[in-house]
Amino acid sequence: APDGMLSIAVGLSDVGLAPARLVLDPAGHAIVAGPPRSGRTTTLATIATLAAKAGLRVVVVSRQAEPWADLDLERFEPDDSALASAIEQPGPMLVVVDDADLTADDHPVLHQLATERRTGRHLVAGGRSDRLRTLYAHWTRELRADRCGLLLLPDADLDGEITGARLPRHPGVEPCPGRGWLSGGLPEGMVQVARRPAHEP
Repeated sequence: APDGMLSIAVGLSDVGLAPARLVLDPAGHAIVAGPPRSGRTTTLATIATLAAKAGLRVVVVSRQAEPWADLDLERFEPDDSALASAIEQPGPMLVVVDDADLTADDHPVLHQLATERRTGRHLVAGGRSDRLRTLYAHWTRELRADRCGLLLLPDADLDGEITGARLPRHPGVEPCPGRGWLSGGLPEGMVQVARRPAHEP
């Protein structure tokens, strides 16, 4: 939106099978958390692809080449010296960080991006839920303060604290990779994340 708010239809809600939208405030961020093989990277790729299709510049921070090599997106490793200058480019931007829980607590570029809260600059970081819960001095704590994101295959007793959500013990849908709780979205609740759009030449 012109004011910097970002809204992306990430999948289907269990409420009437309506589109479920991840909604970020003009300077807002989000978390994608889940255990191994819960679909975190696939979810991040879906978000990144849809944001790029909407006209945002998307920067990916990931140690792994896959699945990013198949997407027409800029990718940097966390310690790449060119990352800082890439993020300083003007215009609306979404920065997607895979395995954020494995980056340095005070990563200079990501910490600054998370805390400076510039309009139209959004950060979506994915990580293992068990690790994110224990990172008390990590830059992802700033993202968690927004209470926004996706909790994939969540532990109802523990993972709600990541986004400040109260998770139902019996959500009414079978757990599977790519399925989880959308916090701070429209509507809030259980969501099946869409697969990313097919690559277009």
